[in-house]
Amino acid sequence: MRLNRTTTLLLLTGVLSTGGSPHAMAAINTNDVMRYIREKRWITKPWHPRSADLREELNAEITRLLDLYDDGGHVEPAYFSIGITGSWILYGYPGEQAYVLADALPFLPSNTQARLKAYLYQEIREYDPTLMGFEHCDGGWGSCEMTGNRREYFRLPASPNPEPIVPNLWPPPTVPPEALYMIWRYCNASGDWGFISSNAPPTGERWDRLVTLFHSISNPPVRYGHIAAAIGFARLLDHYGMTNSSLFTSAVARVYAGMVAGTNFNLFLERSYDAFLQGPHDWGWTPFHYLRHQNAVGAMIAPEIGRFLREYALTNVYRRVTYNPNEGQPGENYAIESVWQGWYLTRGHYIPLIPIAGYYGENHMVTPDTPWALFMTHAWIYNESGDELRRWLDVPYCIGDLFHIQKLTATISAYGQPVWSQWQPPEVHIGAIENGSVKVTVRGQAGARYVLERSTDLRIAPWLPLITNTGPTFLWLPQPDMRQEIYRAITVD
Repeated sequence: MRLNRTTTLLLLTGVLSTGGSPHAMAAINTNDVMRYIREKRWITKPWHPRSADLREELNAEITRLLDLYDDGGHVEPAYFSIGITGSWILYGYPGEQAYVLADALPFLPSNTQARLKAYLYQEIREYDPTLMGFEHCDGGWGSCEMTGNRREYFRLPASPNPEPIVPNLWPPPTVPPEALYMIWRYCNASGDWGFISSNAPPTGERWDRLVTLFHSISNPPVRYGHIAAAIGFARLLDHYGMTNSSLFTSAVARVYAGMVAGTNFNLFLERSYDAFLQGPHDWGWTPFHYLRHQNAVGAMIAPEIGRFLREYALTNVYRRVTYNPNEGQPGENYAIESVWQGWYLTRGHYIPLIPIAGYYGENHMVTPDTPWALFMTHAWIYNESGDELRRWLDVPYCIGDLFHIQKLTATISAYGQPVWSQWQPPEVHIGAIENGSVKVTVRGQAGARYVLERSTDLRIAPWLPLITNTGPTFLWLPQPDMRQEIYRAITVD
């Protein structure tokens, strides 16, 4: 039996995954919809040695945010002024913080995990994402001064400064349907299901607000965040044992309608441009935005949307983002990266608009949402490796830069061998017993079914099933003369 690192790698990469090959010409069917609802993205090796430096950076960034909170209380959104299009406020919707930071938990040391869970538990209740559509500033809505415990690196001008920064935000943004996915993701990652309801089926005002949010999703959905929202709602219903309800049937139908429409990436992209770009001097990469007006920015991409676009719209995404062999011809778009090589830079120069849109711009930098959206295209649509994503990482814009934190976790995840499965992937351990033999132990999730398989030569021999069992734990004692076997455990439906 091989007990070296290679064997461990083979064991841990053997978990069932169904997200590999593109299906650009296939039609969406109900089986696809249920696959996207049931299968979640798991990281089988969150502490991969090649991501050690990135995990250190992630820990440092989150610790700096937590220290700022401990020193001065709630941390305010970030303010940016980029030129002729004016000022922008980011990280104002509390759902963004809840799901982005909860996603970082597996990659953090235990002491930081505990601090972050306590922080999120407090914040999500004080700044409830089912109630608050966007946090402007402590002074209220409309025109108010940027005060409080700021996350910008440098202090903003405030009273008694004769020219304090006083942006205007009116009317107040409402809670986006994307909250359904963000809140599911927070509860699932942190285990804080009590935020919604401790009862099954759920009860209470928060649950009622979530149901209302689901009914607010257009049919068919008109943006990718709506599809993610319907997936998130279906998973909330599944968690509370409501898969036989009419609500679950409606959520599945909404995901289906969204995916049928969403295969037309160019339509969704152009629709986002119409909704979120402001005037002839503005530009952004907006297919994953849910808010970008009146000084406020909100954006979210779910890994399920990345998977969907990779499988059903990869060619069109690639032609709009990276390379269009026909660019410059009548009716053909220039790819963003072919004319804007510095897209990934923090506070990099604004995109040269003439080849993209036919006019010039008067801005000196882009806000973090644009490099983030392009980076996440590489991470979750192109499915690039950790080494490749590392090339596009730059530095954060501010303390608690949620977009930078998500780019870090996406890169760490790429090193950590992500897989798609309904059940949490099983862990396989090889250890010695007293008589000198070895044992193979499989530990998984209660209620899941796993099969332990073996192979003697991956080049010529297939995987042979040994044990099919229901988690969480079972073991196999190999025969003493079988010393060159390789083992893996996979989930089975």
